[in-house]
Amino acid sequence: MQLVSKSSTKNLAAEEDETNFDPDTEVRDYEEVARSLKKFINSLSQLLNSLTLWCSNDGTGQNLSAEQRDREATLLSNNLKKLENGLDNVVASICKELAVEFGDNIFDRYDTAVDNAVAEANPTTQHWGLKVNRENRALGGLYWSSYKAVCKRDGVYTNAQGLHEWNSQLSAPMMKVLSPGWEKMFSRRTPAVMANFAKMASGLIKKFHQDIDSRARKIGLGLAGFYGLKQQLPVHENILKDVSREVGEFVNNSQKEINREFVPTIQEAMLEAYQQCAAEVGGGQFLRIKAIMTGHVDQNRHTMFRQSVDGVRQQLKKLTKDVEARMNDKTDEVFVAMQRDYRSVLGGGAPEGQLLPKSERMLRKELLHIVEGVETIFRKVAAGEKVEDDEDEDDEDSPRRGGTDLLLDQSDTQVKHEDDVSNQDIDTPNADGQPTRVIKPEAQEEQMMTKVPEAQGGPSNSDNGESSDSQATVSDDNGEVPETPNAQLIES
Repeated sequence: MQLVSKSSTKNLAAEEDETNFDPDTEVRDYEEVARSLKKFINSLSQLLNSLTLWCSNDGTGQNLSAEQRDREATLLSNNLKKLENGLDNVVASICKELAVEFGDNIFDRYDTAVDNAVAEANPTTQHWGLKVNRENRALGGLYWSSYKAVCKRDGVYTNAQGLHEWNSQLSAPMMKVLSPGWEKMFSRRTPAVMANFAKMASGLIKKFHQDIDSRARKIGLGLAGFYGLKQQLPVHENILKDVSREVGEFVNNSQKEINREFVPTIQEAMLEAYQQCAAEVGGGQFLRIKAIMTGHVDQNRHTMFRQSVDGVRQQLKKLTKDVEARMNDKTDEVFVAMQRDYRSVLGGGAPEGQLLPKSERMLRKELLHIVEGVETIFRKVAAGEKVEDDEDEDDEDSPRRGGTDLLLDQSDTQVKHEDDVSNQDIDTPNADGQPTRVIKPEAQEEQMMTKVPEAQGGPSNSDNGESSDSQATVSDDNGEVPETPNAQLIES
């Protein structure tokens, strides 16, 4: 893929429409937008699938004895540990491969590069002090004023003849040797190494799933959750590909900064000569200046170029460690997500197939309803269909509500009921020992008009054979009113 800079994009925009072109208006990088959206969709898909797996497990998925459950839990833990170690080994292997590539394409060329720079250093310095060639300025040296101006500015000066960059000129013979390997390393080898990481890591998670699936079939665990686990595999693979791409971009951006470290090291080694030359005054100073410069370069050429490449070597080694840390963090995120999903399906049930508590089953059911609604919205968006917002209306046609909405409705009902009852209302036991509420006679008529709304889709007492009638009733002339079903839910 060819990378286009922002300046190049603006230049193209100026050529296409000079009249409306505004350089202050940022042009969106739609390739970057697409990559960001893909990363978001992968992460969201992973989260929704994980929630679906967790919500779908009500504790009845494993009809195993306690001993069998312990054995299977141990086997799952062993396989998860094997997967974790495998991913760590992949990262270590990739970083080792990266280090080998650095050696083959860059470090192994250091000796030749340094020798080349050392050999050219004295001729380069002597060229600066040659007599000026007025017919071809590039073939001659500099005037005294220009020579000293370069020294005063630490080797970098621009005049009518252009840029004079002595530090870069000294390093040019070295860079000539290193540039081909550097280009190969970061334009071809690094992308290949990163692609190999995604391939190896994806192979590990596939093998892990196959082992778990085979074991479940062998012992007769036909869990429906395995279909969801299998659906997660492509999501994990896409995330690993994103990791490969992101780390590759990090390496590419870092190498640009590291590549700029060759020249500053040489400039630092030359500072003493620049300062001495700039301080020279009086008659014959130009001869003294040139003598200081050539003497300094001749004395330091065997060390300053070596210091330059050694500094870059350390930076590249640090880059390898940074890459390893980033990849370990990213692969660990994938591992933690997989561990959560597989434990949710294989290790989240109650002993011997016992149901989870009703409150937790209801929570998972309501959360699953939310997840399914989100997935429906995304399917419509992907199909290009219009997505309309559902309005919350407290009528019979309103969509099913649950969880928080249900508890809020019941709390509101309780508050309203208590407001309608005077401060003298008390709870007394009836003949069956159940609590009843005594209401003032003047409040009976108003209480009879109070209707307790029932939250659609929420819990009811139908499981216990009790009536779920939402209309409050008054028992007799004594003003005794039995507890409403909703009041029982709140008290429980």
